[in-house]
Amino acid sequence: MDDHYASLADALETMDPDTRAGFEDDYAQATGVLPEPVAKRLRAGLLSADPAEQAAAAQRLARLKDVDPGIVSAIPANERHRAQAIAEFADLGLPPDRAVELAAEEPAGDDEDNQPAGGGLPLGRDTLLRPAAKDDDLIGRMAALSNDVLNLALGEPDGRERGEKAARPDAADAGGSPLFGPGGTVQKSKKSTKPRPPAVGNAGPPTNKPVVLHDMYKKLSFDPKGIDQFSALANDPGPGAIAGILVPVASVLALFKRNNGDFGTGTTKTLDLKQDAFRHAYWSYLVTQLFSADLAKGFGDAHEISTPTPAGDRLMDLYNNNAGRKLALDPANKGRPADEVILGALRQGQLQTRWFAIKSP
Repeated sequence: MDDHYASLADALETMDPDTRAGFEDDYAQATGVLPEPVAKRLRAGLLSADPAEQAAAAQRLARLKDVDPGIVSAIPANERHRAQAIAEFADLGLPPDRAVELAAEEPAGDDEDNQPAGGGLPLGRDTLLRPAAKDDDLIGRMAALSNDVLNLALGEPDGRERGEKAARPDAADAGGSPLFGPGGTVQKSKKSTKPRPPAVGNAGPPTNKPVVLHDMYKKLSFDPKGIDQFSALANDPGPGAIAGILVPVASVLALFKRNNGDFGTGTTKTLDLKQDAFRHAYWSYLVTQLFSADLAKGFGDAHEISTPTPAGDRLMDLYNNNAGRKLALDPANKGRPADEVILGALRQGQLQTRWFAIKSP
């Protein structure tokens, strides 16, 4: 064991687990050495029966490897590879058990041998998440994946929101996906030529009072004639695929928190609306953290454009998407768990939890 690290053993025993882990990682990064007791503990975590412990150990190893691959060289190559896979799936926001399950499906080999020549994610995940090719077929497949997942999670299980008609009348011609036109041909995406609007608008606090629809659209920088969901996802297929993965995460978490009583009590309708407010804000928060507020706004706005709903309903979704982006950009929330931030905002009345009342023109 490293003599200097050994001299700290007594002090380390007095620390809580999170503080100790942080110190150990800082020590390894500063010295370039992963002390033997730490390596043993991380390997034990990877072999734990608890997926949460596996994911935590994997993410620590992945962070250390990102700083200096030599730090983790004492860890067997197959374990490094497995840790890298678990960490990358966990970093997408997937629950630990799902991250571990997907990592088990990765091809065998060490993490260096399975890297593409230019670095990046192991083969398979790199193709999905950061495609180098921009041909129509790849873009179409990526947009289809993201589009259908976004519709499923942000809308009703049939791909529409709250019983409204599908976004395009010809969607049924290709199995219900608005990605395709008549006869199943892939539609071409369109890019907006307008200047990019502000990613965060100032729409004021939530309100039960009637509002002027187009005034609110202006405050939220929302263009109801902007690009649709397919085009937004096709223009950014890699981030779009990840955004699509994150939306069911938001939906499941919102349902869990509702069932756990975190939204308080109320009628089925009021709880439905609180659940809806949480998932929109939470998803927007995650996408802003992972990519940018601009991408979160682009995907969120495009979904609302492609999904016709009553004006007050759409405006509520736009408002809560905006709230999620604003919270993600607030320096005070740096390092805080996303669900804690959004649940706090919900409880403090910062999210719109009922459809907006629209003033007559």
